[in-house]
Amino acid sequence: MILVNDGEILTPVLNLNMLVEGMYDPNSQQTVSDTVRVYLRNINSPFQIVDSAVSVFNTSGLASLDFQNVSDGINYYINVVHRNSINAWSKSGGESFSSSILNYDFTNDSSMTYGYNVIKKGAKFCFYSGDVDKDGAVDLSDLSVIDNLASSFAVGYLNSDLNYDLLTDIADLTVADNNAFNVVTVISP
Repeated sequence: MILVNDGEILTPVLNLNMLVEGMYDPNSQQTVSDTVRVYLRNINSPFQIVDSAVSVFNTSGLASLDFQNVSDGINYYINVVHRNSINAWSKSGGESFSSSILNYDFTNDSSMTYGYNVIKKGAKFCFYSGDVDKDGAVDLSDLSVIDNLASSFAVGYLNSDLNYDLLTDIADLTVADNNAFNVVTVISP
């Protein structure tokens, strides 16, 4: 819902801080910029989508997303979808906008992600990488895709390139293999 305050139009904005495991370098505390889609969902089952937005997160992991169909004071789950990471949800109970602003940081504490479904790199928490086929789990099917593309020296903006060096190789396979071994899956309400 777009609010009007003394003639000024206030579009609800979510200021999001998030990091993706394969793209984050804890030594430089920088990440590679990439596109992310964020859904705001009802906090009651079946968790219907209320609104969505797309943005690019910057090298610090920050993204600012404008929404049209949300209201202040109503709790929403924040559901983050990235091209090659496990989809993540905000903590149990949801979050609400106040004065058309919601600031949310997934990186400082694992409790900010539903089911604590993040991995710690350095001092920050990141979404797990490796779900290249977006089936909700890092598993053999993801490893097969990465392995096949690595063996053909695939280059470019590919879901299989987990560290975004524009080359699918053993570095990407290692990240996915570790997460498959640990049975990493989406944890949602």
